[in-house]
Amino acid sequence: MAAQLQALGASGKRALLLYPPELDYIAAFFGCLYAGAIAVPDYPPRNQRHAARLQTAVSVATDSQAAIGLTTTAILPQVQSLLADKIGAIHWLTTDTIPPGIEDTWQKPSIHAETLAFLL
Repeated sequence: MAAQLQALGASGKRALLLYPPELDYIAAFFGCLYAGAIAVPDYPPRNQRHAARLQTAVSVATDSQAAIGLTTTAILPQVQSLLADKIGAIHWLTTDTIPPGIEDTWQKPSIHAETLAFLL
């Protein structure tokens, strides 16, 4: 995942993590750390009826200035339909479809004491 994020130019950029609380979220979080991307965790909005969660997701995405959104193939269509016209241009990456073999391209990111790891 880190190698794929680096290939997309996500190092130093904010990555919106839209996952339920499960292992996919943890993998994406560590993928961001290893890529040098800034993780911005949030829960994915479920539907229009959950207006508070939808508004939170919109606020988090816009306030953080996320350049890339990470989620799963199962969640992506719903997230895109709910957020597409509200958050502007964002590159979506489904982390469960990353092709094998890309890990060989991973490079250690330049990380310092002042490097931002995540935003809450």
